[in-house]
Parts: sequence; C-alpha cells; structure tokens
Amino acid sequence: MSKLLSTRAKKLAGAGVASIPLVMAVASASAQTAAPTTTPLMDPLHGYCAVGCMDNGTNSPTSSNPPINFGFTISPGPASGSEYMVDILTPDNKAAGPSFTLTGPSGTATLATGIPPGPWTSGFLDAYLGISASPANAIGAYLPSTQALDPGATGFNVYAADLGPITLQGSSNPNVSPLENITSGVLPQGSYIVAS
Repeated sequence: MSKLLSTRAKKLAGAGVASIPLVMAVASASAQTAAPTTTPLMDPLHGYCAVGCMDNGTNSPTSSNPPINFGFTISPGPASGSEYMVDILTPDNKAAGPSFTLTGPSGTATLATGIPPGPWTSGFLDAYLGISASPANAIGAYLPSTQALDPGATGFNVYAADLGPITLQGSSNPNVSPLENITSGVLPQGSYIVAS
C-alpha cells in the first residue's frame, strides 16, 4: 500500500511525484490575500511527518500507514489561524472511509459532497470544495502522481475535517505541534492529505 501526504494551507496544496511502495507526499499551499501584483505569492506552508518520512523537497515518502505524527509549518511562523482544515484525498477507484478519525487536534474527516457531487475528477480543488484559494491547485497537481501508483484512478474522494483554530510552528521548528495522527483506517495507495 502507498499513500501520499500533502498539505493544503489556507486553502489548498500542490503535490509532487512519488512512486515508492509506501508513500506520504507532503507539499504545501495557502489561500492568501494581497493587493494585485505581478509577483506570485509564495506558499507559506510546508508539510512534514516526524516518523518514517524522507522529505525530498516535493513530497515525503513514508512507511507509516495510517500516517502518524505529521503536520505543517508556516513561514513566517509561528502563526495562528481561525481554523485548521485537513482534507484526505483517496483514489476514486479504491474503497476508503466512510470517515477518518484524526487526533492531534482531534476531528473526523467525512466525505465531502463537492461541486459537482461525487468524486473530484477535474478542475480545481478549491472550486470542488466551494472555497476560494491561492493557489487553486488543479487536479493535475495530484492525479498523475496517484496514477503512477494506481493507474485505475480517475480522481479522488475528498474527506474533510475542520480541526478548529490552531497555531502552526515556523518552518525551522517542525515535528513539534500540532502533530496529527490518523487513528481509524489505512489510506489506499495513491492517497494525499492536504491542509489549510
């Protein structure tokens, strides 16, 4: 089994390619507000896992399934937000769920309805979730990596959890808090975890 752990920070995440037997890809993203500019906004989040991972700058393969002691840092940090959202993306051709229990801050990731209803198979994750995000990450940021591990996948079932307000540590202080764990169920090969 493989999984990819990725991050969605104030409102979405990009992802990288991983084709290791058990994979957790950690990437980052954010929803940022700024005056119009020609300079792209930099992504302030970075995902990590404290146990069984190897960060290659794009993703972090892991041997833990379910993932344990993973989280996100923010730059500059530490910084607090009004809510901490975690989404789990599982390949649409694999059985998963019906929900995933997280601890670290605690919550339950339940299957999102999506716009349009059903699996996320095209377009952008923010539009599918009915939010506004920057970057607005296209399915192409995720699906090719998943299809390298699971050629039958055509999209993702999206499980969402609102874990409430949280303080994320600065990028020089990973593996501290919050450290998340999935305590119910394993993730199918080619899954992602994203946070915002």
